[in-house]
Amino acid sequence: MNKKLFSIVVSMALIAPGLVGAQTSTEPLKPQEPIRPFKEIQEIRDTKREELKGLREDVREVNKDLRESMKKEQEANEDAVQAFREEAKNKLEAEREEAKKLMEAKREEMKSTGVFLAPEAFKAFEVKREEIKAQFEAKREEAKQIMETKREELKQVMETKREEFKQKLEIIKDEKKKEVAGKVFEDLNKLNAKNLENMTKAVDQIESVLNRILSRSEKVAVNGENNAGVIAAGEVAKVAISAARTAIQDQTAKVYSVTVSTEKTLKADLGKVRDSLRSDLEVVKTKVKAARDAVQSAATTLAQIPKVDTLEVSKEPAQDVSTSTSSSTPVNQ
Repeated sequence: MNKKLFSIVVSMALIAPGLVGAQTSTEPLKPQEPIRPFKEIQEIRDTKREELKGLREDVREVNKDLRESMKKEQEANEDAVQAFREEAKNKLEAEREEAKKLMEAKREEMKSTGVFLAPEAFKAFEVKREEIKAQFEAKREEAKQIMETKREELKQVMETKREEFKQKLEIIKDEKKKEVAGKVFEDLNKLNAKNLENMTKAVDQIESVLNRILSRSEKVAVNGENNAGVIAAGEVAKVAISAARTAIQDQTAKVYSVTVSTEKTLKADLGKVRDSLRSDLEVVKTKVKAARDAVQSAATTLAQIPKVDTLEVSKEPAQDVSTSTSSSTPVNQ
């Protein structure tokens, strides 16, 4: 047994060098790089750190230059804006001064183109204008009283019609339809009242314009111009305004209620009432437009009179007109 073990060991000893040689011949060992000393590594780190520090300094300088540039640009822009504001301010003041001079020149021209009246004649002129104003105010007050009476009457009629409409709706079984129908009833009558209120204001404004036109026509007459065309156009406008007010008053007295036939026809019945309201309001609007057009015609007739915008009337100065007209200042009205 020992001999056999000995022979195996000897055999392995003989074979092993061959195996080692075969391995070294196929895969040569790579040469190992020499390990750098610590000092060299530290120098490399210091160099990189200095390069990074320099880069940061460069970035800081660039940012500083950029901020300075932006600051200068902003200051330049602010200076430009301030200069623009000053220029605009000066231009506006110059325009205001020029407008003031033009107004003064216009005022002087109006004084020179107006006529002087003796105190009695001037008083008569003012009385005439006050009469025109009083007539318009009386007409407006009369129309206002009529409208207030119509509205009071309408309140009572509305209550009656509202109750009647509720009773008519009893044949409708659908509660939702009843609610909608009731809302339509209220909305239609509110819409009518709102439209008439707006049209009343419009007629008041139209009438005020006519008042100024006729008042101006009195100055035209005193200055020797013919104002007959303006007076005639004014009378036509008065009739048109009166017709518009009457139409508004008549429309105010109307209540829009639905004749409920059956539940199936309820929607159609509501549509008919809505159409009826729209048609009635169009009639009133036509009357208001006719009044506006008539006043516009009167204004056009007035504007056709020569120098109508510069004609004025002033009191006769207390001094002798023949000797002191150039030094006196008339009181424009």
